[in-house]
Amino acid sequence: MRLFELAVRAAGILGLACLLLSLVDGISAWQHEGHGAPQIGPVPWVWLEAEEFAVSNFPYASVATRGVYCEECSGQEYILFLPGRKGRPFDPPGYWHMDWALRVPKPGDYRYVWIAYGPPDAEFSWTVDEQEPVPARVVQWGGSYSTARARFQWSRLDPGDLNLKLDPAGNPHTFRIRRDDPDAGRMWIDAILVTTDSGWVPSGVERPPVDRSYLEAYSNYVVYARSYLEHILPDTVPEEDEITEKLWTFATPSEYEPLAFAIYAQKDLEDVQVSVSDLAQGEQMIPAEELDLRIVRVMEKAAMPVLDRRRRNLCRRSSTTTHRKTSRRGAPRVIGSPSTCRRGLPRGPTAGRSK
Repeated sequence: MRLFELAVRAAGILGLACLLLSLVDGISAWQHEGHGAPQIGPVPWVWLEAEEFAVSNFPYASVATRGVYCEECSGQEYILFLPGRKGRPFDPPGYWHMDWALRVPKPGDYRYVWIAYGPPDAEFSWTVDEQEPVPARVVQWGGSYSTARARFQWSRLDPGDLNLKLDPAGNPHTFRIRRDDPDAGRMWIDAILVTTDSGWVPSGVERPPVDRSYLEAYSNYVVYARSYLEHILPDTVPEEDEITEKLWTFATPSEYEPLAFAIYAQKDLEDVQVSVSDLAQGEQMIPAEELDLRIVRVMEKAAMPVLDRRRRNLCRRSSTTTHRKTSRRGAPRVIGSPSTCRRGLPRGPTAGRSK
């Protein structure tokens, strides 16, 4: 899969820009399940990686903010909560909290909420869409699994009086976990599963079955669009409503509008070419030279000393580069250049591994 970003600059006009995507073959196929992708089949579910939260009142660069590397964990990371420690204030709003963007694939009663966390007696509360939080009370135990760093227990929580009848029209919904006790001990979370299926009991990092039959209509590849603020990774599988042949955006004079689209290959392809032409609406036009087309490369997270070396290399040569697993708000993060770098945009391949 390849991810492309397109910046459109409206050159002195006001109007709606429509891009027709015309592609020529070329790229290696990825046959993995989607990264946190919800099911489109008859029983919908959403899998949230704990480390991919959108908002937290933990300070930037704390252990809880960046996550803890764990090769055996879901997403190869988990979140370690250290409330009450120095440098981790509870004010505002007076308690620790962490929010996730919850996007449901179809309407339903998502009252079956599973969390893989430890220790099993950790106290916290949770809510969806700013409803009054309910204390975490386990009504069913699932499987458990251990890693070199932590042990996780799948637990289904009692939703209490929470209204969990959710609809895609309200996406993104907000899933929140909070801890009110400033003296609370450690707590760690690997993943969260929200589903309408009363029969699925999670065990380990295996996800529920996924219906991808809508991809069978595409023998070679599909092109899909997603907000540039959301993750698109090499193993991302497009959702059915994201598949498109057009990109739409609205631009005002002298404004830059970013767009993101990707190619999901069903088989190995060769010679992929992506090009842009003038955008016209009636007599108004945005010329092709005002369209900036780039490839976004994904770099696997590595130990910090290795990452530091890669940052120094990126100072000398880089394209727009996304560092996997460092997003705090569900958006791809562009690795910044050190203060020793010259101004301007370096160009060329990245120094790290890419998929």
